[in-house]
Amino acid sequence: MMGLPESIHFIERGWVNSNQIIVAGGDGPVLVDTGYEADTAVTLDAIAQTGIKPANITRIINTHCHWDHIGGNRAVQEASGAKILAGPKTAEIINTGDRNAMWLDYFGAKVDPPPVDEVLRPGHDIVLGDLKFQILAVPGHAPDGIALFNQKHGLLIGGDVIFQDGDMGILNTAVHGFGIIDQAMDTVKMLQKMNISTILPGHGPIIYDAHSALIQLWRRLTAFLRDPAKMAWHLVRRIIMNYLIIGSGQPRDDLVATMTSYPWAKDYVFRCGYIEPEELVNAVIDDFLARGLIESKNGRLVSHVPR
Repeated sequence: MMGLPESIHFIERGWVNSNQIIVAGGDGPVLVDTGYEADTAVTLDAIAQTGIKPANITRIINTHCHWDHIGGNRAVQEASGAKILAGPKTAEIINTGDRNAMWLDYFGAKVDPPPVDEVLRPGHDIVLGDLKFQILAVPGHAPDGIALFNQKHGLLIGGDVIFQDGDMGILNTAVHGFGIIDQAMDTVKMLQKMNISTILPGHGPIIYDAHSALIQLWRRLTAFLRDPAKMAWHLVRRIIMNYLIIGSGQPRDDLVATMTSYPWAKDYVFRCGYIEPEELVNAVIDDFLARGLIESKNGRLVSHVPR
């Protein structure tokens, strides 16, 4: 197992927040993704614990436009004056305030990102510290997604393209259409042809066996293609767990009412084989209780999954 280059700091977060990756050196530290807006104080502290002062961050790179990756942009920029960089589609989404593409109203998320200052073009290179990265377009989970690949170390900063054990970010076909499955599979095929050994994912631990993880992801996507209901359940469980973590300590009825008030619940209830959104949400809560992922204390649901 090879270690990371000394200039790279990997900050693994919990379920709600994206990981943060810092590349130090050169013209100053560069931060990749900034987490959830409500947790910016924790994000700034996590950065400081690496030995990098948040005030010294010179650039922020967003791998895609979702709220758990861009939520800390404003706080980090205010602390440092850093410029914000993103792929062309992400820049357009953020700079035009496209709330649907950011999944804000759809999932009931809150974020107020500042404008993107500079566009990163797929196919071009960018130097972070003393490392050169190729900018890749990696649509699928996020149609606007980009990743950064360092050939010398076989290192991919992957966003939500792939997680440990071949998992990945949810595929929201209700918003983006079923074509995103084909996009995700094309992205995997592209990555399999590259000399990638280590992946720094947007969530979860570092992936040191990229080859095996990509094979696992391909199998998962193939299963989703054969059985769209399985893909729908993958999304619904993730979203409900997010609500359970963020709203931990709420009475069950209040949490169900909140979750079913957003468009996603109505879009996915039939895809998961239920008639009413309340039935779907309660079924998932019961499953989480049975598996010990959450518990009921004095009529309130408390999550055991790290935030």
